[in-house]
Amino acid sequence: MRQDQIVAYTECLSADKSPPIRCSSTLTDAVTGVLQKHRITCDRVTGITSPLIASNRSEKLPLARSGASVVDMEMYQILSAAARAGVPSAVLRIVADPLDVNIPDFNSALDANGGLIGSKAIWVALGSPFETWHLLAANKRAMVRLAPVVKLVLESNCFSNLKAPARN
Repeated sequence: MRQDQIVAYTECLSADKSPPIRCSSTLTDAVTGVLQKHRITCDRVTGITSPLIASNRSEKLPLARSGASVVDMEMYQILSAAARAGVPSAVLRIVADPLDVNIPDFNSALDANGGLIGSKAIWVALGSPFETWHLLAANKRAMVRLAPVVKLVLESNCFSNLKAPARN
């Protein structure tokens, strides 16, 4: 994957080996169709959710060997909740830190729920100022790139042809 690449998940794996969760192919087709219409490249990928931050190549590579192209920390749980509620789901992301890009190891600053403990995160950031600066810049670029793409999708009529799932 390239930095700043737009991707849509076809499915999401979990680092804990839970069964894969498939994204709605109808919804993913609709979203990627809007992007194609506007000549925006969006690759379909398998993602994997990890409870830890994969901060370097040696931590990212085993996750990639699972068949995943993108690592996140939250999508498996979100897709799982949506599936339990019977809500079709799609994932659209920007790759901020590809395989060969190192980021600070914020794992020591994570709380039991995977959130950052601010005071600990500051010390990690200060210990890796160059990598922290690159991470912040990459995240800003990703948000700037994703915002107009999401706006385009939300303003399109791509959702109007989707049928709500039948309720019992």
